[in-house]
Amino acid sequence: DFLRWAVGVVGDYPVKLALETMFYSTTTYRVGQFGSEILDIVKEVGGKALGLGLDMGHCARYERDSGVPYELSDDFIKRVTHAHLHDIDPNGVDHVPLLYGNVGYDGYLPWLARRHYQGVVVLELDYEPLKQAGDPGEILRLSAQRARQAWKGIGPGERR
Repeated sequence: DFLRWAVGVVGDYPVKLALETMFYSTTTYRVGQFGSEILDIVKEVGGKALGLGLDMGHCARYERDSGVPYELSDDFIKRVTHAHLHDIDPNGVDHVPLLYGNVGYDGYLPWLARRHYQGVVVLELDYEPLKQAGDPGEILRLSAQRARQAWKGIGPGERR
């Protein structure tokens, strides 16, 4: 009922609502920890204002913690309105710069590109880990460059 209400409130404004992919938990139920579940909700509620948020770091945490891949399908990607991109450091902290390779952005980003994804990809980074990694501007530039390479299907260190 809440989502139907929210879609109605948004109406024709240039605003999108999104149910975001979440990571797996054995102790707390989270809407979004199962891709098919949030896809079904978006289909049921309908409306052009409601879509899906693909958080690649949350999907990676889900896969690490549950041992199975996060459920993503072509039907799912058609409804993605924005995507979050970040890495996970060796201590399991997420929303860090793309320095560690613990999120499969070399798989996710080309997958989105091949499906002609036209939405936004947000580098979702916390400032403290960015600052701890070095010069924040340089680390941000390196993360953006790494994302661009992955989008184009170029692995780290490869050139086109």
